[in-house]
Amino acid sequence: MQVKTRFTRTLARSEWEVGIVYQKFPPQQPSKRFNITTIPETQVKRRLARELSKSDWEPIIELWEATWPDSEPAHGVRIELEMELATGTDNSSCRRWLLHYIESDGNLAAVASSFGVTLKAGGEDLEVLAIAGVCCRESERGKGYGKALALDAFKRVNSGEFAVCLFQTAVPEFYEKLNCRRISNSIVNSTSDGVAFIDDYSMIYPAAYDLTEGEIDLMRCGW
Repeated sequence: MQVKTRFTRTLARSEWEVGIVYQKFPPQQPSKRFNITTIPETQVKRRLARELSKSDWEPIIELWEATWPDSEPAHGVRIELEMELATGTDNSSCRRWLLHYIESDGNLAAVASSFGVTLKAGGEDLEVLAIAGVCCRESERGKGYGKALALDAFKRVNSGEFAVCLFQTAVPEFYEKLNCRRISNSIVNSTSDGVAFIDDYSMIYPAAYDLTEGEIDLMRCGW
């Protein structure tokens, strides 16, 4: 008997039907659960906050106000913005402020901000990367934009610009998938306004960073 070999992909359906393989293992359609949207890195853009004009800021603040209508982040940004525009440089509490954003059909689809902050951790000065205002227009959700923006901001840690990123969130599970972890440190603000973090969860990136235990004093309003 002569043994022959053929690639299965070269067999016609009629050839498969003579055996049991086709009967037991019919062709399958790809499972939808593996259909994960990936955002090309080139789609995420960056700009220094101080390079944006007031008209550039309007759609950003509009999106923040629509996302958090009952909180203060957009109001805080307006204050920071006035300081940026007045001085033309980063102010002392919000250094190297970057906007990370994605556009769709020429319009702002999603945005996040990142900047440097010096705080007190265990009584010692520590410069951290802060990320805030990560949000997406309702019509653009489900496309992976939030993940793309967060990962772009975390590159500032990966590059060595900062040792760690500290932030607050109401959706810790989302960030845990991006190599972040929850922390139990008490977060306070020793300045006169007294406002620190207001969300239920404080987190850091990367998860492996050895953050000191004990109180963290932001020495400014939360972000």
